[in-house]
Amino acid sequence: MRDYELQEGKGGAKGQKRMLVILNKAMEEESHKEEEKQDEFQDLQKEGQDTTSVFLRTKRVTKLDDDMQEEEAEDEESWSEEWWLSPDPVESLGYGGE
Repeated sequence: MRDYELQEGKGGAKGQKRMLVILNKAMEEESHKEEEKQDEFQDLQKEGQDTTSVFLRTKRVTKLDDDMQEEEAEDEESWSEEWWLSPDPVESLGYGGE
């Protein structure tokens, strides 16, 4: 996300396009992973095997993914706050403005 914010400041549309490409790629990968999980689950059901372990493992992995995404969002949020709260280096050196 930081790359996007930096790019947006420089190029605007370029940063937005890059972010859309990244989001589309991530969504495709997530969709592919979900399809693989469903296929594995259905194969086991067809074979008559116990699917409880697959379900629980899938649920645990999904929970871990959600937790990681929450942590990343919190990190990004704190970075943004720090960036906005930090003094402007140009002004603090006496080179800015008037």
